[in-house]
Amino acid sequence: MQKIVIVNIFCAILLLFCSSSSKIIIGRAEKVRVYPSGLLVRAKIDTGALNSSLNSRNISYFKRDNQDWVRFEIHNYTDNSRRKGKKMTVERPLLRITEIRQKGRPDEKRPAVIMGICLANKYTEVEVNLVDRRNFNYPMLIGRSFLSDNFLVDASVKNVTKPTCENTKIE
Repeated sequence: MQKIVIVNIFCAILLLFCSSSSKIIIGRAEKVRVYPSGLLVRAKIDTGALNSSLNSRNISYFKRDNQDWVRFEIHNYTDNSRRKGKKMTVERPLLRITEIRQKGRPDEKRPAVIMGICLANKYTEVEVNLVDRRNFNYPMLIGRSFLSDNFLVDASVKNVTKPTCENTKIE
């Protein structure tokens, strides 16, 4: 019985060491940069969400070269009063309209676009759905499609990293 416990502990330590050696440890909340705007945004890390969400207002749809596009304002309030911060207007091709299922509430349809996100020194272009998050503490939620294979989340800390990406491709 003791040998099994020791072997299990050894395997758990080995797995943790091998899987985390190339991953960046981040906290439950981090600052990220979103592109194409380059705006610095406070983000909640949510391993339960598949995709990321961004605080967006004044969302409107239009056509450009026979393609569906979306225009929206990004707000990066830097404090909980939502009075400080910057606002930028961004235009992106519409990827799709996504349906968000919410427990105890009606399903919600949101536009989704591809945006670049820089967290620590990792830049990735991922699907981001646009929604008014002004009633939430964080203007952005980072989901698994961005986090997978690059990060380990330590829920006991926050703001462990700063976005330092140099090669951003999205325009």
